[in-house]
Amino acid sequence: MTTTQIAFTTDKQLKSAVSKRLKSEGATLKSFFNSCMRSYLDEEISFWIVSKKKRQEREEQEDIITMPNTITTAKEFSDFINSVA
Repeated sequence: MTTTQIAFTTDKQLKSAVSKRLKSEGATLKSFFNSCMRSYLDEEISFWIVSKKKRQEREEQEDIITMPNTITTAKEFSDFINSVA
């Protein structure tokens, strides 16, 4: 395997916080970024740029609760509401 080096700048506090969390999980920034790149190529994760408006629309869509087709009693309705709350 031939390797290459990647250099970029980032917020110092962000790097520190991520490094600290990774260290607590027994990982390194190097392993994290290599894993992310492999997962991206394997289409296990995706990256997209979404406007704030589109993100809010998507979050609102995800908040929609679909009720079952058959709720016949008040207790069934109450149980359903409690299960999604």
